Amino acid sequence: MLAGGRAIGYSSRAESDRFERFSLTIGGPLYRLYQRSRLLDPPIERLERRLIAVIAITWVPLLLLSMGDGKAFGGARIPFVLDLNAQTRFIVALPMLIAAEPLVHRWMRAIVRQFVDRGIVVRGDLSRFDAVIDDTIRMRNSATVEVTLFVVSSLVSFFIRRDQWAARPGMWYLDVGADGQAHLSGAGWWYSLVSLNVFRFVVLRWYYRLLIWYRFLWRTSRLTLHLNPLHPDQAGGLGFLGRSMTALASVFVAQTITIAGEIGGRVFQDHMKIDPFIPDIIGFPIVFALIAITPLAFFSSALIRAGFTGALDYGELASHYVDQFRQTWLTARRPPTEPLLGSADIQSLADLSNAFDVVGGMQVLPVGFRSVLILIVATGLPFLPLALSVLPLTELLRRIVERAL
Repeated sequence: MLAGGRAIGYSSRAESDRFERFSLTIGGPLYRLYQRSRLLDPPIERLERRLIAVIAITWVPLLLLSMGDGKAFGGARIPFVLDLNAQTRFIVALPMLIAAEPLVHRWMRAIVRQFVDRGIVVRGDLSRFDAVIDDTIRMRNSATVEVTLFVVSSLVSFFIRRDQWAARPGMWYLDVGADGQAHLSGAGWWYSLVSLNVFRFVVLRWYYRLLIWYRFLWRTSRLTLHLNPLHPDQAGGLGFLGRSMTALASVFVAQTITIAGEIGGRVFQDHMKIDPFIPDIIGFPIVFALIAITPLAFFSSALIRAGFTGALDYGELASHYVDQFRQTWLTARRPPTEPLLGSADIQSLADLSNAFDVVGGMQVLPVGFRSVLILIVATGLPFLPLALSVLPLTELLRRIVERAL
């Protein structure tokens, strides 16, 4: 690797391995519980076992208990199997959040390694970069944090269940007592204190992982970085950071699936108008895109500086070259001995122009608009059935064609 004109490499295999330890998902009490329960082989294999286990804990008991109450397939205004909120949450969204862990582990580790492989973190700051990774690992492995997240999740599950009863009467998880009041059934208690608790804990754990990612990128952005304004990614060589949005996409899509399931239940089953939910449908994909982009903005100041100094440096170089070119080919008293056709000077002039365009196009964020748009579209797709319930597909296509033509 080259940085500042000097090769950078590892002094030993052990030094190289230190950077392989980075991971947002392996480590912590839940990870160790996976291992002890034989649900995981290091580093993060046996995904199918964890998916079966989470469905067996959160969804299967609800099916069996609601069947015992006679409310699995009927016997309630909305039986269990027709509850869009429960089905999308425990059959789709929660398994997706679990399945995202191996993907994020592999992609994020490869992304972090690029800081060193590309020579962006200069040799003098490798020890500081290693310390940032060590601190990240300590935060990831914190038992105190995960226990706190579980307690918070449990308290939320306990205190909001009465609001859920009032919001949706006649649900499969409610029984009406002799006093005429709705009470949680056995399925309802499992739903409230176990299934929803597990789901919320997994979501909170992911947001803690995102906080760790924020902190890692913030501290890395404060290091001495070697950014090359001529790099074709027009981000000084930091374009690989845009891949983090792809790695985290499934986490955000899982959440919009949950939100879409809840809104769908209110619209299709509770017969509410969709209008109050339009801000959610439009807003959440944008919010999730902003959450993914925000830590990349930590490098904006470095990119702006690199673009500014690069424009000055390469502008000066271009001035010297074009002056010599003009003197040789346009104002020389004697014609050059080299033929104009196929001249290396002509090709060099074109190459210099292309390089100057790259420097002039330096971005202030290490991610392109296309990647942001893809994330917004991906997180917005779960809302498509809701949108089509208001505007049929044929009408939507007709309007698109009319505006396109």
